[in-house]
Amino acid sequence: MGTKVLESLQNRGKSKNYIVLAYSVLILLIFLDGKFLSHGTLSRLYFLPVLLIAWYGDRNAFIGILLSAIFMLGLRHSGLWTSSPVSPFISMMDAGSILLYGTVALFVRQRLNDEMDKARLDPLTGIYNRRGFEEHAQAIYQSLIHNGRPVSVAYIDLDHFKLMNDSLGHEAGDRLLVNVAHTIQGSVRSTDLVARLGGDEFIIMIPGAGPQEVKVKLSQMQNALSTLFDQGGWPVSASIGAVTFYHLPSIEQMISRADSVMYAVKRGNKDGLKYEITRGERVSTAVELH
Repeated sequence: MGTKVLESLQNRGKSKNYIVLAYSVLILLIFLDGKFLSHGTLSRLYFLPVLLIAWYGDRNAFIGILLSAIFMLGLRHSGLWTSSPVSPFISMMDAGSILLYGTVALFVRQRLNDEMDKARLDPLTGIYNRRGFEEHAQAIYQSLIHNGRPVSVAYIDLDHFKLMNDSLGHEAGDRLLVNVAHTIQGSVRSTDLVARLGGDEFIIMIPGAGPQEVKVKLSQMQNALSTLFDQGGWPVSASIGAVTFYHLPSIEQMISRADSVMYAVKRGNKDGLKYEITRGERVSTAVELH
């Protein structure tokens, strides 16, 4: 779960090394191509270091590639590069090769990133789906383990949603799900993680906040959802189960525990919020809010 995110975080230092190496190789190839060989002989080899710069670089990668091309043109025609004359046409072709390789590599990288982002988002609501939640939750989880802060997980399930969907139609159900997603996201911090797990089930991860802050946020969210349902005339309510963990189990166990707390609300009167604080295996506090 979330191995791609973890690998990305762990390899940031390596990425910087790759970029430094790529620039070094590119400059070396430019130097060798002009100093000891016929100009343009190694231009096809520019592709590899330019690809590494584009792939591992940040948003300024193209600027670095452009400066490399300008550096090559300036050095070739400065008189310090070689005593033999340099054809401006060949120099422009080589510079164009660097820019072309960089543009293509950056375009491919952006398209791949866009597709990966789409795979992590719920197409209906625009918030994270299960995959996106798991990957980002894993990154948050690793950070919390190192600093010893608590994490809270809230599981939200809409009551009577299937009946509403059957009576009012799927388009109405989709509109409700979009409104619910936006309401939940607007009720929590920008650093909190919100996702739709599927159907009418949503989940929130609240990292680093203490119990009092979590209870306030959850109560505000519960009130906002109730207002949404009342004002929209939606014949539904929300059952919410939330747990604050001080000793972090696995992410799967945290989700499972919050899910169990939510189902305790479902088995009761529904339309409620149950909140627990756990320290290891022991539940130290359990509060029900309606």
